[in-house]
Amino acid sequence: MIPTAVISYTINAYYPKPLTGLYLRGNACGLNWESGIKMTAAGENMWTTTVNCDSSVKAVEVKVLVSDKLWMLGANHHFNSDVGKSTDIYPWFYTTKGALTIIDKVYSEELDNHRDVIIYTPPSFYENTLKVHKNILIMHDGQNLFNPSTSAFGTAWMCQDALD
Repeated sequence: MIPTAVISYTINAYYPKPLTGLYLRGNACGLNWESGIKMTAAGENMWTTTVNCDSSVKAVEVKVLVSDKLWMLGANHHFNSDVGKSTDIYPWFYTTKGALTIIDKVYSEELDNHRDVIIYTPPSFYENTLKVHKNILIMHDGQNLFNPSTSAFGTAWMCQDALD
């Protein structure tokens, strides 16, 4: 049997508000889902820890917790041993619903009229302002996306519920 090498991975968690302590739980590399390891404060908005993984481990799932009790919301954070030796997590803990912002009466030169523009931001958007959002979804279907009172025939798609 060929011995496997041990690879060290640095896991960084960024959160803009002071917390009593962040912990990490996971499915591999000495982590488990029952109790976490305490992360070290590495600046005003950053916590870090290093885990050692057997080189045969290819995919790791982790979650960050506040005081090893309050789980981060959203999906597990995944990192792959083929990607690199560190991974960054931007957790959020308290906000479960996204927000809708309406920009009233935006003028369209092509249509020569005014339309409202509705912007949905995900639950993490205002809570963890350190996260860089790389993906933007643009949808257009009149007024049918979010609100039954503005939609055709009183039925909206309620996209915010699926996105939350």
